[in-house]
Amino acid sequence: AERRRASSHRSHPAYSAGRFRPRWWWEVHQLAASAVDVLMLYPAWLVRAWLPRPWGTLFILMALATASAGTSLRLHAWFTARVFPGDAPSQQESTRARTRWCDVTFAALLTAAAVIIAGAHPEFAMLLVAVSTATIVASFVIEPATARAAFPPPAASSSRPLGRISSGP
Repeated sequence: AERRRASSHRSHPAYSAGRFRPRWWWEVHQLAASAVDVLMLYPAWLVRAWLPRPWGTLFILMALATASAGTSLRLHAWFTARVFPGDAPSQQESTRARTRWCDVTFAALLTAAAVIIAGAHPEFAMLLVAVSTATIVASFVIEPATARAAFPPPAASSSRPLGRISSGP
């Protein structure tokens, strides 16, 4: 039985180390982060009604703007990686700060709204805090790790620069 279990793990493609490459994980992260931002707009719409005027309107418009911008940047990077793989590292590098700004702003909006509504709507406050925390962790830990693995820096040149040759001691 033990041999059968071990061999089934080896033959199952999900356990194959070569099946999921770093670029694939980076692409999955881009799509998942985009999906979370878009899906969070529905709870944000509900929360908007529980915030005092004009803050509810400002909250939903800013949430929409940051989620849309972050999603657009991520999907642009994903598209570039798929269609123009040679340009992917430079595009990823050039959009990193803007994407992170969107993440931080979105998380701050969710956290601020959670604090305001926590007394009357603790279940939504918990959702907002959980998503804002996960967004920050993904932006500052997961995304940089997957990007480093997917887009390693070019190998250092093996040729060494020529230094000045001294003629004596």
